[in-house]
Amino acid sequence: MAYPSLAVGGTPTVMQSRLQQDQLTQLLFSFYFSRFAIGDQATGWCSQGCQAIVDMGTFLLAVSQQYMTSFLQSTGAQQNENGDNNNYCMLGIEASYLPSSSGEPLWILGNVFLKEYYSVFDVANNHVGFALSTLTSARQLPAAACNLPKDSAIALMPLWLRAAF
Repeated sequence: MAYPSLAVGGTPTVMQSRLQQDQLTQLLFSFYFSRFAIGDQATGWCSQGCQAIVDMGTFLLAVSQQYMTSFLQSTGAQQNENGDNNNYCMLGIEASYLPSSSGEPLWILGNVFLKEYYSVFDVANNHVGFALSTLTSARQLPAAACNLPKDSAIALMPLWLRAAF
């Protein structure tokens, strides 16, 4: 949306076009996606920092395999990429194999993550800011609906993950 170097075929980005048409006074924009959660427990993932890409064009949250394994174990879910998904929940999280410049796994913060935050993109200064949203439409989905153990409950709205960064 904002960076010319990422535009396809050298076409002006949405933000460039709006600026040129005097619809914007500066390269600053924001988005809010509705809220999502899994239980009330913070995971502590990335409490020491992680490198990530904020990508509104990606639906999922991509995390390192170690966090994906931890998530699946804590919910009692099983990874199955080849099923037809009948009577199963689809998770908005997947394992990432992309390395960052430091060699650590690179996270991709797609719409599943962005649903939790009001996000401000300051293109001119290369900053992204996040603030917890005050809006919520989360609802609990019984574990039985997802073929999970009875003591699991997944909060949906309509997606499925809450991570503490």
